[in-house]
Amino acid sequence: MPNNSLLELQQRLQTFSDPNEYRIAEAAPFVPAASIPLPKHVVVLLHGMNTNAEWQEALADAIRNCSNLEPLVVGYGNFHPLKFWFPFFFRQGRINKVATDLRGICKRNPNVHISVVAHSFGTYIISRIIEKYPDVKLHRILLCGAIVDTDYDWSMVTSQFKYPVINDIGRRDPWPSMAKSLSWGFGDSGCIGFQNSLVRDRHFTYGHSGFLNPKHMQKFWLPYLLDGKVVHSPYTSKRRPMRVFEIFLRTFQWKYFILIVVVLGLYKFLEFLAGLAL
Repeated sequence: MPNNSLLELQQRLQTFSDPNEYRIAEAAPFVPAASIPLPKHVVVLLHGMNTNAEWQEALADAIRNCSNLEPLVVGYGNFHPLKFWFPFFFRQGRINKVATDLRGICKRNPNVHISVVAHSFGTYIISRIIEKYPDVKLHRILLCGAIVDTDYDWSMVTSQFKYPVINDIGRRDPWPSMAKSLSWGFGDSGCIGFQNSLVRDRHFTYGHSGFLNPKHMQKFWLPYLLDGKVVHSPYTSKRRPMRVFEIFLRTFQWKYFILIVVVLGLYKFLEFLAGLAL
């Protein structure tokens, strides 16, 4: 019955004169469909650094109310800001930990949609994972407070997710710019956006963690995760231009200035030690 056309179903219903039989026949085409469970859609929630990630549990609770979404909280422990600045010593271990977990989720659920919601340092981690591991196939990717480089080549990984990627931007969030300015490998996509055809940049009046509230999640995240619907943010077209001070803060590479100061300081210190030796 489910494969018959609507016209055929209507014609068949007209053959039933008994009201009870009519009601049973009318409901019959929908019974098989109702008995089939909705396709499972796993949503991986990945937190930022130096946080207990309370928002993950809040979003997980909202997701559990949706019958075809299953939340999975994934983390990498508390990542202290001092470790954040050193690209060669601490980051890779965190990336490997999440990659192992995420690849395991993909292998255990080969016929299931797997999406990722990532915040802050979690956005950097997921960008590195899909770049390195082609076996990680994602359905949807949602970023907020992103510190991924604005020049990130999404076209190289399009086979690993269903675009568009959603990038929620906080107009009052200085941290992505500071991450880019003070360290290596990060970007300020959480401040200015990717401006890429594969990504939808949405601007809000939030700070770095302002997105992590139930109201925003319900209104802007769940429609995307459930149906791929991108809910427009009215602030995107009404936001004011950056001020001169903001432009200076976000374009000047403070890491090089700090590096020069450290090198000069070390040189002077060695000079001082050499003087004492004499």
